[in-house]
Amino acid sequence: MVCQSLVQGWQGLYEEHADEGFMVINVVMEDAMGATATIEDADDWGDASGLTYPVLADVEGAWADVYVKSGENFATYLIDRDGIVVWREFGEELSTYDRAEPEILDRL
Repeated sequence: MVCQSLVQGWQGLYEEHADEGFMVINVVMEDAMGATATIEDADDWGDASGLTYPVLADVEGAWADVYVKSGENFATYLIDRDGIVVWREFGEELSTYDRAEPEILDRL
């Protein structure tokens, strides 16, 4: 699972910029045992992490097949208001909110 400091960073950006149209969506792909996530897994994880933005479950494995490159279990995408992917990073160690913040602010 994604480290707590990372999601708390996204939570802070969401709280700071939600009124400007910024939205964060977290997609949980696996449960703690590595099985496909359920809706309950996503709800439990979001609640335990104190997240106020949406946390979804990839119950069919479709998200990982399309949006996560092979060998990585984490991806960050910035999608603009027109639905265009304008920035992305793969891997938990790279996907820090502070690297995305300038890209976000430029688009608000």
